[in-house]
Amino acid sequence: MKNIRISWQIFVTSLLITVFALLSVTWYASSIGRDFFREQARENLRVRAELIDKLVHDDLLQQNEQELQNKLKNIQIGDSTRITLILPSGRVLADTEKDPALMDNHLQRPEIVQAINKPYGTSIRFSKTVKRDMMYVAIPIWQEKTLAGFVRTARDIAMVEQTIAGMQQRIFFAGIFMAVLTAVASLFMSRRITHPLFNIIQQVERYAGGDFSRRLPKPHTLEMARLSEALNTMADQIDEKIEMIERQKNEQQSVLESMTEGVIAFDNSGHVISMNKAGGKLLNVDPNEVNGKFLGELIKNEALENLVIAVLETSLPQESELAVNLPNEQILTVRVSPLQDEESETLGALMVLNDITRLRNLERGRREFVANVSHELRTPLTSIKGFVEALYEGALDEPENARRFMEIIYRQTNRLISILEDLLTLSRLEREGELDEVEFRKENLKSILENAEQICMYNAEKKNIRLRLKCPSNLVVRMNSPLIEEAMINLIDNAIKYSPENMNIDILAEKKDKHVVICVKDEGAGIPDEHLSRIFERFYRVDKARSRKLGGTGLGLAIVKHIAQVHGGHVDVQSEMGRGSCFSIYLPVDL
Repeated sequence: MKNIRISWQIFVTSLLITVFALLSVTWYASSIGRDFFREQARENLRVRAELIDKLVHDDLLQQNEQELQNKLKNIQIGDSTRITLILPSGRVLADTEKDPALMDNHLQRPEIVQAINKPYGTSIRFSKTVKRDMMYVAIPIWQEKTLAGFVRTARDIAMVEQTIAGMQQRIFFAGIFMAVLTAVASLFMSRRITHPLFNIIQQVERYAGGDFSRRLPKPHTLEMARLSEALNTMADQIDEKIEMIERQKNEQQSVLESMTEGVIAFDNSGHVISMNKAGGKLLNVDPNEVNGKFLGELIKNEALENLVIAVLETSLPQESELAVNLPNEQILTVRVSPLQDEESETLGALMVLNDITRLRNLERGRREFVANVSHELRTPLTSIKGFVEALYEGALDEPENARRFMEIIYRQTNRLISILEDLLTLSRLEREGELDEVEFRKENLKSILENAEQICMYNAEKKNIRLRLKCPSNLVVRMNSPLIEEAMINLIDNAIKYSPENMNIDILAEKKDKHVVICVKDEGAGIPDEHLSRIFERFYRVDKARSRKLGGTGLGLAIVKHIAQVHGGHVDVQSEMGRGSCFSIYLPVDL
């Protein structure tokens, strides 16, 4: 059913009531007017009849027909009133419009019958004599209590009805005028009443759309004014509550977004309803595009999905440590708790993800480090112990063997000392780096590289290897010169060890963009690609047997890496099998 405007309802209702009232008033006024005019006409005819009675009384008693007829003609001076004189027997003595001799007996006429017993008689009926509707009034004429006759007056009822019709017409047009006036007034009043209501509706629609910036004006109508005031008060309260909710939401969102843990909320059907940035980063998805999706649509990990399902089914918290590939392998601790209302009814689940990949890698690194240290220390210690036992058991009495055993013990002892010194260096670098205890100064880089070159020159000459240094003489870097010198000695010494005789080793330094790059490039056998990513790890060796034979501890490149990191830089290696390797240190220009 189509809705109708309230203004039209008010207007139509008011108009119908007005029209009904006007019709009722018009009908009543017409009835009263008709009765009034007819009564006036009767009274007028009665008065005339009494007046005529006085004029013709004596002649009527004498029944002088000719005289009466003449008098009646003289009385009619352009008047439309018909006058008839009638004897008690009903015979007509005189009449102003018809020859009495031709007229019927009138004793049974209604007005005559009434006049016999009443002061006068009246009727409205069709006259057979004049052939039209007439109004009659008859009065009796008495002669000492004896009925002497009747004086009857009459007039055409059409004249009365014409007067009544004129009166009704005026009432009708007045009614139409009043109806139009009332319609206009009703329309004006309905609009005046409903205009504030339309304003209220528009404002409520704005409120429904979230626009609380405007307020309703105060209408002149008391009820509308109270309604507007109530709506304005309600809008103020809602606006305050929305601001409070938005503020709380923003605070909660800020807390969630600042968390390093991933937080994901699910409804009771398992659909994602919220995810913070950390959660999106951990699962490698966009947090703004996950709402309404199942977890299985975001990540293919059945164990992770089962945790959410278990919490939704049992309402009990679940916890697990899982490995996921997103795309690299990550180790996550996953805690899933039920989301419950005040009545402990489960509404969904909340998942908290914590990336412990680095922690587990550190633990694995520590385990590997302990294992490597143990292995590296065990080898020389075992060798020392074996030869000491041999000397103890009698080799001291054999000068040639005793000297050889002592040389081996000496070499292995030096190896132990080297390993321990390198471990202490690494430990010191880590501690000083964490505590920012390393001192930096602006110094000429070329002089540092020349010192490292001179220190390594002896070993290079033994293999007829040429060290070629190329560095701008004005290149100044803010650095810790002893550490940079140590790093360069390690790189140059490694290059010498793993290069064949009669080769070249280039030591290059230049400024590139925001870094100073120091490169040690050899012409050795090169390093296979599968080893490049781990070459700077502690105790990592490409060829373990050859490394030990050459006297390496497996910690030199790790020390180089830590020195670069202490300076805010990094290391890199490029190698090609059969053509050599290039180890680079990147130092920031503005340290």
